[in-house]
Amino acid sequence: MADETDNKTLIRKAYGAATTRLRDNHRAEFNDLMKKEAENLGVEWSPRPSADERAEQELLDLLAKNPALAAKYEKVREPDEM
Repeated sequence: MADETDNKTLIRKAYGAATTRLRDNHRAEFNDLMKKEAENLGVEWSPRPSADERAEQELLDLLAKNPALAAKYEKVREPDEM
């Protein structure tokens, strides 16, 4: 019985890892499907921000709170990012 439980636990872990990898590798498609399925159920859904999006928001928040840093950052940014 213990081996069966261990196998089920390992299968669940493998399923979770595979789902995460599939979702990460096809994020735009997954998000579109998820949004459509949520709409079909009558609920609103939006994806969580990615790690990069969260980091960018944190940076923008810091710059907003520290105008001197914002001025310094403007000098460092690439011209197409302004």
